[in-house]
Amino acid sequence: MRVVMNFQNVVGPCNFPNGTFGEVEDYCVIIVPASFCASPANIDTLSVYLTNAELGWDLVSPAISYVIRYRKAGEDLWEERTSLSPGIVLTDLEPCRDYEVQIQTVCGFSQSDTASNFAFHTSCITDIAPAPPNGFHWRVMPNPFTESLRIEIDAQGVGVLYQFKLDVLNAWAR
Repeated sequence: MRVVMNFQNVVGPCNFPNGTFGEVEDYCVIIVPASFCASPANIDTLSVYLTNAELGWDLVSPAISYVIRYRKAGEDLWEERTSLSPGIVLTDLEPCRDYEVQIQTVCGFSQSDTASNFAFHTSCITDIAPAPPNGFHWRVMPNPFTESLRIEIDAQGVGVLYQFKLDVLNAWAR
C-alpha cells in the first residue's frame, strides 16, 4: 500500500518544483481470512472435592488459551484464571457450595463468546463413616452382656474391620 501526502504552497527553505511539498511511504499489508473462534463445548467436572474441582471441555481449534471465570453462585465478583489446555483445576473453593463457571476461547487476535454458565457443587463435610460393603460378617460380644457390648463387622475380601463399643447404662447411670 502506498500513502502519498502532498502539501501545496509551502513556504520554506526548500522550494520544490511546482510549489509542492510532501512525502511518499510504502507499507506491506497482509490480509488474512478471518478465523472463527468457537466457544468451548461439553464443559464438565472431571472430579469435585471439598475445596477443589477439576473441569474439562472439548479442544477448540485454533485456540491458544482459555479464560476461565468462576464465582460462588449468586455473587457478583468473578475470579479469573487462564489455561493453555482444555482443562483446569480450581483450588481454594469453599466446601458444600454452588459455583458458576464461564469459559472463553482465545484464538490469536480474536476471542469467542463466553460459553453459557456451567454450575457445579463442591463436596460437603460429613461425620458419617461409609457403610460397610455387602458381604460382611458381624459378631456381638459378650453374649449375653450386662454393662457393655462390643460389635465387630468384618468386610469379607476387603480387609476392613469395623469395631464399635457400646456402654449400656441403667436408669442410675451405672
